[in-house]
Amino acid sequence: MVLTAKQEAFCRAIAVEGLNQSAAYSKAYDAAKMTAKSISEAASRLAADSKVAARIAVISEGATAVAVKKAGLTLADAMGEAGELLDGAKAAGQYSAGVAAAKLRAQLAGHLVERKEVRSGPLEDVDIQRLLAMKAQAEADLARAGEVADFMGDSAATVDQPVRRAIG
Repeated sequence: MVLTAKQEAFCRAIAVEGLNQSAAYSKAYDAAKMTAKSISEAASRLAADSKVAARIAVISEGATAVAVKKAGLTLADAMGEAGELLDGAKAAGQYSAGVAAAKLRAQLAGHLVERKEVRSGPLEDVDIQRLLAMKAQAEADLARAGEVADFMGDSAATVDQPVRRAIG
């Protein structure tokens, strides 16, 4: 099954980029002087070719496998890893670090979403007590992030120092 470079580009435009046949044809071939009807007919004929259709199917299957592999982490994986981290943290007596690492992993995978109220506007409208509470919350979040980074083996300094300078 040997295809020309343009046929291969047509197949990839459909299978990987998700273009329709006409758009894929226009991308792969010089269709500047063709009418929309001519492009549609040529694209349809090309897609009906058995070698081209087979190649589109092969590329689509590969693209699907790559997407699944990139997604990588399923809810079951996150739950399993969270259990392992919690067990390890229990053995080390570091419960909060284990929970924080498991929570962070689940958040990164999109399985856990925190909802927070975001207020914007001038800080002149905020009283000093509220500003101090915001600073304390930012420092607590930073400390938690440092614990997670330490637990996961990352350098906490890379997270910690720029943020600490910003918080002041």
